[in-house]
Amino acid sequence: MTIKSTITEDKQAKNLYKAVAQLKTASEVEKFMRDLCSRTEIETMAERWNIVQYLKDGIAYRTIAEKTGASTATITRVAQWLHHGMGGYELMLNRSTRGSLTRATDIIATHLKSHKAIDKAKKEHRRQEKTLKKALE
Repeated sequence: MTIKSTITEDKQAKNLYKAVAQLKTASEVEKFMRDLCSRTEIETMAERWNIVQYLKDGIAYRTIAEKTGASTATITRVAQWLHHGMGGYELMLNRSTRGSLTRATDIIATHLKSHKAIDKAKKEHRRQEKTLKKALE
């Protein structure tokens, strides 16, 4: 990576941060994030935020893994950033109430998991159709 590309990427990132800072409601953030990110990216971020909340409550890694489906390696990485990052997790934890964010995170995660299940079912249906078509040929 060249110095020029690093400067460009830093400028692009700062432009993104400024755009996010202008959002005023959870609905605005949801719309922006859904346009900006894939469902998988949003699901990953929601999972990490959920993990942070469990870590802050002192929940054991294995229990968090069971509740979220995240690997203990992911939980360890999130914990590393929680304790040695730039303070963003702490900032948001201090600004928010656990209950409302947990409900919102759970709703988002459930919504995204249902989309994954639908996508998986569609894929399986297409596979079965191909198998049936071959059998009928």
